[in-house]
Amino acid sequence: ETIRIETACGDFTKPLPIPTVDGMLLINSLHYVRRKERTLKHLSTYLKPNATVIVIEYNALRGNFAVPFPFNDRRCLSLLDVAGFSDARIAKRVPSSFMNEFYVATARWQPER
Repeated sequence: ETIRIETACGDFTKPLPIPTVDGMLLINSLHYVRRKERTLKHLSTYLKPNATVIVIEYNALRGNFAVPFPFNDRRCLSLLDVAGFSDARIAKRVPSSFMNEFYVATARWQPER
């Protein structure tokens, strides 16, 4: 089986020139966005049914100059649920020297939900 990885450069809170995809990887990106639920709903329009989304973020609630709008693992699961994703879970937590800990969250896009 061939796996194709496509990258796109742009403001992911606005329309992107990409087709629908089987999955999306959001690494240290959502902590730059105030309106995360709206952004996740927008990004879901690029996902095929049953697509996987992976979110990797700092497990923190207090921001700083580099991470202006952090959200912890519990908030991430809640945001994914409210945005229409299913099976949201924390797959892993990893220590970080910068803000104590990263988490990896995964979820599935189920548009009929």
